Amino acid sequence: MDLSKFLSTQGHEPAPQPQPTYTREAYATQKQAEREALWNHVDELSSRAFSDGEALQGLLEFTAHCNRQRTANLLLLYDQNPAITMARTFEAWRQAGRSV
Repeated sequence: MDLSKFLSTQGHEPAPQPQPTYTREAYATQKQAEREALWNHVDELSSRAFSDGEALQGLLEFTAHCNRQRTANLLLLYDQNPAITMARTFEAWRQAGRSV
């Protein structure tokens, strides 16, 4: 019998999930795979942006509104939300007195 519907969870946070433990080599392998997947995604985005004039114009208009950023970061931001009008690093937002 499931009695969980009778328990009040208001004000209580769920119990933290245990983090998996990795060996140094397994962690390095996982992070390398994540980096490769990210760079493959950036390559795909750049190919898509340079595929036709309209796509390139959209990216260039987007980058005109952004502070100087690495091209890979701009491609990722543009992919997430082309309507972004101001892209800054976490540190730049903090210095501007804003929270992210």
